[in-house]
Amino acid sequence: MKRTLFCALAALTALALLASGASAAKAWDYWIATTASCNVRSWADLDADVVTTLPAHDMAYFEGDMHLDDRGVVWYYISTYSGDGWVSSKYAQLNSDMGTSFDGASFYRLSGVQRVVASGDCNVRRMPELNGYIVGTLRKGARAIYAGMSYRDDRGVRWDFVEFEDAADGEGKDGWVSSKYTRTE
Repeated sequence: MKRTLFCALAALTALALLASGASAAKAWDYWIATTASCNVRSWADLDADVVTTLPAHDMAYFEGDMHLDDRGVVWYYISTYSGDGWVSSKYAQLNSDMGTSFDGASFYRLSGVQRVVASGDCNVRRMPELNGYIVGTLRKGARAIYAGMSYRDDRGVRWDFVEFEDAADGEGKDGWVSSKYTRTE
């Protein structure tokens, strides 16, 4: 009886998540692994309040937000059992279930760029990798706002973080687009 009730509750929970648009795969498709003991902060800044401290070689959920500070250091927004906050890429490595490890030093800001223009229809992805989850589409000629961060992958391809209106549903979204399918202005 208890097992049947548990299974029924689990099935209802899964259906509720699917109906709400949540993705069960989202939780661990990207995560950070600490390379040293580090502070999780309330904002992406060394002067921000410490929310909690993670030991070396710990793991936490990556929530999808990144910030490039004035020093050129990338910060990742994470979720831990002790609280949510920002951790510096100097002490954490971003990883994906696709086997990709993102080097924090490979993120940078393009100088003088305001927009990214699609040179053909292209996918915008959650992370700068070919197998990353597709968050939306830019149609040929569509302009997106350059959101101040770029990444060079292991093939040497530059990915730009953009804010855009999705061609499929007209919603405002953000994500990564490959420079193979865009130009900057």
